[in-house]
Amino acid sequence: MYQICKPALKILFLYAIEIYAVYYSVVNQEWWLLVLSICIGWLHSVVLFIGMHRLFSHRQFQTQRWKEIILAFWCILPFQGSAIGWSKDHFLHHKYSDSKKDVHSPEIFGFWSVIFHMYAFESGTKKNIRLEGEYGKSHPDLLVDPVQIFIHQYYYRIWIGLLLLFFIVGGAPLVVFGLLVPAAVTHHVLGLVNSLGHKHGYRNHNTIDKSSNSWIANLFLFGEGYHNNHHKNWKKLILEDRPGEFDLVGRFIQKFLAIKD
Repeated sequence: MYQICKPALKILFLYAIEIYAVYYSVVNQEWWLLVLSICIGWLHSVVLFIGMHRLFSHRQFQTQRWKEIILAFWCILPFQGSAIGWSKDHFLHHKYSDSKKDVHSPEIFGFWSVIFHMYAFESGTKKNIRLEGEYGKSHPDLLVDPVQIFIHQYYYRIWIGLLLLFFIVGGAPLVVFGLLVPAAVTHHVLGLVNSLGHKHGYRNHNTIDKSSNSWIANLFLFGEGYHNNHHKNWKKLILEDRPGEFDLVGRFIQKFLAIKD
């Protein structure tokens, strides 16, 4: 189970930033900054689902090493923890979906709680990364990857370094609108997908959980909303199971990222 302290601090911090960003935009009549930061957060969300979800957590495709490294470091920006910690929680979500061991189930924690809560993905620790158990067997590549281990161990230090870099380059406005607000937006998008994916839409498959395909989620994430299809077969890259479904993210990966057999 996740700890209580770390997610609470993250929540308070990012929500305070969101309130400040709206206040700053209103007072200075610079709404474009807020709009731009929301767009950046949306882009981070798409990259997060490509990297953290489809590549690192499920290995739905293989790509060149340099692309994998770019995705690994880009996925630091949304403030969701390392791929090792993220995929561990996501492993529990699939194995124990909609049960008490599922760390982000709206069936257990409630619809709005999942949207607004942030989980303490296990990152920023130098303790030995365990290879035993079900998680170790399902993600052996992540647990021996030197890049992923480095990010996992130094995650919070890397984030502090990014804060300082953004401040040096553009001051407080760049930190707020270029880094923190986009991270908050990504946090809400992830929570929204997790909630809608178990509470809204239709089901193609009679899975043991409450997973569903949400057209609302697909409006802005272009395929990640096919949650029921994904829970039926999490190894499948293209999440289209019936006419009328179109997984743009999966098609993009297939065209531009995946190594052809």
